[in-house]
Amino acid sequence: MAAMRRAARQDAGIASRVRHFLRTPEELYRYADDPDALHHLASDRASAERITRYRKRLLDHMRATGDPALPQFEAFLKAHACRAMLEEGNRTTQKQEP
Repeated sequence: MAAMRRAARQDAGIASRVRHFLRTPEELYRYADDPDALHHLASDRASAERITRYRKRLLDHMRATGDPALPQFEAFLKAHACRAMLEEGNRTTQKQEP
């Protein structure tokens, strides 16, 4: 990514790709209706319940598989006020430990 950022200083096309790539940490699109992914639904209040479910599924999977990016994802969730989801997962994990 560092190389792309350097190249972006001199190439407008690469700069556009870098901005596109770094625009948001979460994305949600309805590809059936929006095949070009132009209408970002993650910030849409109507999608909040779905996003919460997806975050929970991802968190559960990351914990179950020992994903090395788990601490970063948990920090992201804390920053986005998803503490209840984290606490629920911590209680579940503690129950499963011998």
